Amino acid sequence: MQSEQKGSLMQWFRPGYEDQLSQGINKLLTQSAELSIYGEIKYSNIQYELEDGQRHWSEYFAIAGRNYQKVLEIGEKYLPLIQQYQLTFMSSAELHNANQHASASVLAKEARSLLDRVSSAQSIGDIMNRGLHDALLTFFEGRFHQMKQIVDLHYARGKRILEEIELPRSEIFDLTCMLYIHRSLLHFADFMISGHVSNIDSAEKMLSKARENSSFTNRPDLIYFVNKLQISMRSLTQLSVWNLPKYFKLPDVSAA
Repeated sequence: MQSEQKGSLMQWFRPGYEDQLSQGINKLLTQSAELSIYGEIKYSNIQYELEDGQRHWSEYFAIAGRNYQKVLEIGEKYLPLIQQYQLTFMSSAELHNANQHASASVLAKEARSLLDRVSSAQSIGDIMNRGLHDALLTFFEGRFHQMKQIVDLHYARGKRILEEIELPRSEIFDLTCMLYIHRSLLHFADFMISGHVSNIDSAEKMLSKARENSSFTNRPDLIYFVNKLQISMRSLTQLSVWNLPKYFKLPDVSAA
């Protein structure tokens, strides 16, 4: 959660203990991260030799998500609250990628209760990070009307910060990336609510801009968010009620 965290994603989730339990947890976390990457590779149709080439791409995300839950069950007594939150968040994100939206929603609610206990408001970065996590959890919960309200608030706040406060270059990249993610979420919520297809293109465009900016941030969490959102948005678009006419031959009422 904290804006000053740097380094690899895996480092943020390791308990730091040297005993056998810690080693087992670290191994499971590493395998889960690899499974998530495998899922992204298979989803993108990149030709790559995988150990089990018969799995559907969604299965890799599902296994990764369940593994994160196992880590929580095993190490719940030892893991700090911040790592419990991170693991719950990642489990929700992975299961959402696997199209297990009901399970992802339940986990997102659990993550929200933890977020209230671990987030702080000591800096601009803390406030904007909290806002982004709040919006992402609402996305995983499938509450698109509420997500619009959250995004509107934090997008306006972020724009005002960029316009009125002189920030270090690194924080400008961080905040710009977050704002593109917010804009993408806003457009996607509009599609899910109204069915206007143009909003899908706008959401994809904003997410692409977020990806470009994330490469300058040294924030692996932002890259992770963009990757998860891209897959989930495309899956939700295909499953959306607005696409039902594609699957049914409806009568031409104009000819009646």
